[in-house]
Amino acid sequence: MSALLGTVSILAFLVLLVLLIYYAVKKNPVWKKCLIGVIASFALLCYAISLPTPPPSAETTAPKVEHDPLSAFVMSQTFVEKQLKAPATAKFPLYSESKVTDLGDGKYKVDSYVDAQNSFGAMIRTNYTCTLKYVGDDKWQAEEVQLLE
Repeated sequence: MSALLGTVSILAFLVLLVLLIYYAVKKNPVWKKCLIGVIASFALLCYAISLPTPPPSAETTAPKVEHDPLSAFVMSQTFVEKQLKAPATAKFPLYSESKVTDLGDGKYKVDSYVDAQNSFGAMIRTNYTCTLKYVGDDKWQAEEVQLLE
């Protein structure tokens, strides 16, 4: 329905354009060739826009990756925060400063550190090791979280 409406709109616009050009050429015949070129270009553009686009083939569609080392690193921070005295004060390093090992089958081991306040309010750096597994549907499970003081 909308394709038909679009085609009718384009045709109506072209009719009006042709009428306008007809009266302009009648008054100044020098513009005739230029205006014919403009009309031909516009018609070609309208035709090109109206062509259907083919759906993406299976070869060009990238497979969906559900888990990766970066996601494991980010999720390890959530599991570590749950074990801290003051999780709101936690400051984690960049991914490049941490070690993430892919153990296969959606399982990862993250070795990193966190700077957070202890029970006395002092900022303390604590190394940690977190082994976690991707269980599907954007969910992770911590298998082991060790804070190494």
